[in-house]
Amino acid sequence: MFIKNVIITNFRNFDLLEVKFDKINIIKGRNGAGKTNLLEAIYLILNGHPFKNNLRVLQKDQLKPTILSAAVDGHNVQVKIEDNKKYLRLDTKPTRVVDLKKTFACLDYSINSFISFKSKDYLFSLIDRGISSYDKSIIDKLIEYKRVNRLKRKAFSNPNIEHSIIDVLNKNIEPIVNDISLKRREFILKVQKDIKECFLNFFPKELKVDYEIGKYQPDIFEKEKQKRRVLFGFKKDSLKITLNGRDLFFYSSVGEKKISLLCIVLSIVKMYNSSGIEPILLIDDLEGDLDLQIQKEAFDLIGDLPNQSVITTLGAYENHNTITLG
Repeated sequence: MFIKNVIITNFRNFDLLEVKFDKINIIKGRNGAGKTNLLEAIYLILNGHPFKNNLRVLQKDQLKPTILSAAVDGHNVQVKIEDNKKYLRLDTKPTRVVDLKKTFACLDYSINSFISFKSKDYLFSLIDRGISSYDKSIIDKLIEYKRVNRLKRKAFSNPNIEHSIIDVLNKNIEPIVNDISLKRREFILKVQKDIKECFLNFFPKELKVDYEIGKYQPDIFEKEKQKRRVLFGFKKDSLKITLNGRDLFFYSSVGEKKISLLCIVLSIVKMYNSSGIEPILLIDDLEGDLDLQIQKEAFDLIGDLPNQSVITTLGAYENHNTITLG
C-alpha cells in the first residue's frame, strides 16, 4: 500500500497544501502547525471518515467546500465536504466508506486516544482492522451492527412502536455482537506473543493484553424496552492490558504506555504483512517522553518494515522525506 501524494483544500488549518510522499515520511513542525491535521487528512482519504465524526470542524471556511484528493496504489481518491455532507469518489466514481476500507489498509498510532482510555472505540477499531487483514466480513458485520442500532434508537424514540419490531431487531443484532466479540478475542490470542516479544525490545517487563467478553443478564432486552434505550452491545467487553501483572493505565509511565501501543500496532502490522497486505502507518506523537535510545529503537523497528509510514515529529527524526509545516 503506497500513497503517492495528497492535495488538501480548506481543511483544518490549511488553505491549500500539496504533499508528495516516499516510503518513510516525517511531518516536522512546531506545535499547532498542523502535523496531526495532515495525518487526519490522509486517514480521511483512506477510510472515508475523520478521526472523530464531526464534519463541520474540518472546514477552515464554512462557506467553501473542503476537498481532499490523493493518488493511492494506482487509484485516485477524492473526499468533498460541503453543507455538512460528505461525498466520496474512487477513480471518478461515487463510492462508500466500506469500499474504501476494503480497498485501502492503514493503521493509526494515536497515543492520546490510547492514554485517555475514555472510550474503548480506538482500541477496538485497531483490533477490527487487524481482523480485516484476513477476514473482511468483520467490516460488513460492524456496519450492520451500527445500522441495526440506529434503527433501535429510532424505535425507542417512538412511543407507539410495537415491541415485536424491537424483538426482530434484537434477534438480528445478538448473533452479530457475539460473533464480533469472539473474533476480537481470537485475534488478541493470535498476536499476544508478538506483542510480548516486541515490548521486550524496550523494557524487561511482561506486557499482556487480554480481550474479555462481557456478560449480560438474560433479561437485557426486556430492560431495554422498559428504559427505552440501547443497553446491549460491546459496552461490557473490555481490553485488559497489564505490565508485570499491574494495570498499564494506572501504574505505568507515559513512555511505557507509548511503547505498549506501538507494540500492539506493530503486531497488527505483522498480521497484515503476513497476508500480503502492507498497511500505511500513520504515527502521531511517538517521540515525547521517550529517551533518545528508545526513540532510536522504535524508529528503527518502524523503518525496517516494508510498510510506508508517515510520522509526526518536533525534530527527532532526520534523513528521510521531510514535510515541514508552519
